[in-house]
Amino acid sequence: MKLDCCIAKLGIDRSVKTLLNGMKWYKVVINGEYMVIGQHQSKIAENGRIALPKKFRDQLGNKFVIAQGYEGCLIIVAEGKWENLVSDLTNRPFFMGQARDSLRFLLGSASFITVDEQGRFVIPDYLRKYANIENSGIFLGLGSYIELWDNKKWAQYSENLNSNSESIAQRLINENKSE
Repeated sequence: MKLDCCIAKLGIDRSVKTLLNGMKWYKVVINGEYMVIGQHQSKIAENGRIALPKKFRDQLGNKFVIAQGYEGCLIIVAEGKWENLVSDLTNRPFFMGQARDSLRFLLGSASFITVDEQGRFVIPDYLRKYANIENSGIFLGLGSYIELWDNKKWAQYSENLNSNSESIAQRLINENKSE
């Protein structure tokens, strides 16, 4: 009963899917929109082809934008939400050097992708090199977008993240207090 109450307060759709590996996935709704959450590992073919997990395709659709992300990963955003993500940057004055650099980083690296019938797509070579993605990748659902990491790189990064999560949260709290 307590779990049902918490699920309702969090906006979690009661339809639970159990995957082949035994993990359960809930659909999380915030402000009327489904959030992309969780993580999934996937192998990469020699030609750079990888399968976007079905649970992520259900949220993003079959067309999306992939671009360089921060910390050496790639970001994947639904085609319709890409403009929202970059609108703050594209609305900055042209003479602002940091805005131009950010546009070069994000827009200059972006590529429109359409998945095939099996949910697969080819990661552009320049993005694979940027993120150093070799044999397998891990997709991380982060609300309105997905990050794609090389498995080894994510293992190192997440180890540091897990070790410092409390201090990171405290810095965010302190930052919000000062605003």
